Amino acid sequence: MPSSINKVSAGDVIHSGKSTFVVQEIIGEGTFGQVARCQDINTKGTVALKFIKDAKYLKSGQREKNILQCIHSSLRESHAHFVKLLDHFQHNSQLCLVYEMLSLDLHKAIKLRKRKPFGLSEIRPIAKQLFMALSDLKKLGILHTDLKPDNVMLVHQTELKIKLIDFGLARLIYEAHTGSNMQATGLRLFFLQ
Repeated sequence: MPSSINKVSAGDVIHSGKSTFVVQEIIGEGTFGQVARCQDINTKGTVALKFIKDAKYLKSGQREKNILQCIHSSLRESHAHFVKLLDHFQHNSQLCLVYEMLSLDLHKAIKLRKRKPFGLSEIRPIAKQLFMALSDLKKLGILHTDLKPDNVMLVHQTELKIKLIDFGLARLIYEAHTGSNMQATGLRLFFLQ
C-alpha cells in the first residue's frame, strides 16, 4: 500500500465498482483524509466522498465504515440522526467512503450567523435530536468520542434537522479504558482551560 494518496482536486474523475464520481470541490481536510463534494455520474446526485489519507489511518476508516454499517443495520427505523454511508471502495489502494451530502456543520452555521448564538427555540430541537442520537449509540454500545460542533451537520441550511458524522475515532464501549484520551487534542485542551 502506498504511504499516502495523491490529493484530489476539482475535475478529477474517480471510479468505483458501482459508479463514477466527478470531484466538484474539496469541502474538508483533516488528519485522516480529504472530503470532496462529488457528482455521481450514474444517479446525477451529489455525494460527499471521503478519501482516507494513508495506510496508517486505514484502521480508522475501516472502523468508521463498520460502525456506520452497524448503526444503520441495527437502527433501521431510528437511524435518522446519523450520516448515511452509501458505499465504500478502494481507489489507488486507498479506502474511499461515499456519504449522503449534508449542508454544513454547526461550527460553520454559527460563523455564518456572525457568532450570534442560537435562540432557545433553535437549541431545543437540535439538543433533542442530539440526545436521541446519543441514546441510540448507547443502546448499541458505541462511543462517538469526537463529538464537537464540526461533527454535527445540518441536513439543510434552512432546517434544524441534524446528523452526526465522523465516526473514525468511535469505539465500542468494551474497547474504552479508564484514562484513555480519545477526543481530539485541540478540543480537549479547549475544555481544560
